[in-house]
Amino acid sequence: MTESTPPATVTTTTKKAEEPQPAMNPVEAAGRRLERLYGGGRSTTSNSTNDDAAKPSAPGAISVGKSINPPKILKKWLGSSSGTAGAATLADVAHAAFVLLDPRGSCATGRDILVGLCSEEERRKAAVVSPPNDAADGAKNAASGKDDVKMDVDPPAAATSSENYLIASPREAESWLLSLAVRIQWRASLFVEAYQLSEKALMVLDAHLKECQIDNSTTVMVGGASTTEKGFAGLLAGPGGLYPLQARLLRYRSLTMESLTDVAQKTGLIAEKRVELATRHRMACLR
Repeated sequence: MTESTPPATVTTTTKKAEEPQPAMNPVEAAGRRLERLYGGGRSTTSNSTNDDAAKPSAPGAISVGKSINPPKILKKWLGSSSGTAGAATLADVAHAAFVLLDPRGSCATGRDILVGLCSEEERRKAAVVSPPNDAADGAKNAASGKDDVKMDVDPPAAATSSENYLIASPREAESWLLSLAVRIQWRASLFVEAYQLSEKALMVLDAHLKECQIDNSTTVMVGGASTTEKGFAGLLAGPGGLYPLQARLLRYRSLTMESLTDVAQKTGLIAEKRVELATRHRMACLR
């Protein structure tokens, strides 16, 4: 009988798991994605294999010479952000307004309205988001027999500094956040508050439209001397994607108006605003 060979020693090394970074609030992440789509902010490439190309650019950087159609981009972005909007809370909206909108910029009024929708403590809690548990998701997929398929989406965004305000899309982000707040209050049966907020939101948006130097072109070039000198002057000179958001806010104002419980108040407002709402909503949809 031959003596068996002793088994070889097997050494295993375990890789130290990286500590997950705090994820960005989904509402804030949606606002920063719109900024990238408008050619500003910190752009990343989802499918790039070049490490340098995947690195974020400096805050406030612009994509020179990029031709964009703001209304078309914004409508697609609204559709892709519908899930985030449906799960948002007033604290999420207030936090996003606090970190996205410059208190010294043209959106200071809307920012103050949105930040005042909840307490500072609630807003601070909304900034802390648990990172996704990739290991648990992988185990769940393995148990169910599903393959781990990587989708073509932006990588998870890390928390950003409070001074990284939007430059290319602050007005659109402000109006979108105001529309979210109106919808949240309306769904919570706060009909009077929702109607009052929709009135304020439309006043803010109308003020932006009055300040715009509206031209007949729907395509805006981001880049060039005027953009560099004035900071997205070429993009901010026109209405950008404000008209789709105006139509959205007009629709929400109509919903909140019809939901008012005071019959006399509702009847008077409907009689007063019906023609204006129909005309403005139709024009906003056509632009």
